[in-house]
Amino acid sequence: MEEKKLYVGFAKGVNNPPIGMHIPGHGSVPRPSIGIKDDLFVYAVAFSDGENKGVLFNCDALGITTNGSRVIQNAVAERCGIDPNAVYIACTHCHTAMYLGGNVADKTWGFYHGRMISLFCDLAQFAFEDLKPSTMKIARGELHDVGFIRRYKMKDGSLRTNPGFMKPEVDCPDGIQDESLQLVRFEREGGKEIVLINFSTHPDVCGGQYYTPDWPGYTVETMK
Repeated sequence: MEEKKLYVGFAKGVNNPPIGMHIPGHGSVPRPSIGIKDDLFVYAVAFSDGENKGVLFNCDALGITTNGSRVIQNAVAERCGIDPNAVYIACTHCHTAMYLGGNVADKTWGFYHGRMISLFCDLAQFAFEDLKPSTMKIARGELHDVGFIRRYKMKDGSLRTNPGFMKPEVDCPDGIQDESLQLVRFEREGGKEIVLINFSTHPDVCGGQYYTPDWPGYTVETMK
């Protein structure tokens, strides 16, 4: 039996929302966007074994609605001739970006959503056109003292989120911090390497009214 070869491709594009849109993520606090501190990106990594194909998107976004995800999956699948179930969409959950797939009935949202669908389709196509023979390598470790658990058990038996630093009524954190760090590295013949970073902390370091991918964006630039 002939051994299948792994092929991997990459593409990225800017996905900045229109200025003036309300930035979600801080409850009912009004935050109309007033500018762009750092560009928000959509990254596409395409995979193939010569027979099966799939594409993974990672987005600088607060999240994505179920319907928005389905619309994008179907559009990408039609453009690239792949199964919609082979289209994966992940978001960094940064609180200085938008939800993907919002109220498309709204004129501004509708424009943004339509442009976004085209971007996903284009990036998937470009990533598949960039497929190159690749070798995958994985590394795992731990990164301590970066994140913290924000939900605490109180001495009165209740649970509270962000009760304040060193408060006497706090008993202990409600859980154990996940400090695992994982890297997936693709060495490609005739192409630049691709690295996927997996580390879980809540990207809500930056606030305010400017679009920015928060610490995941800084991590990407530092890694590059």
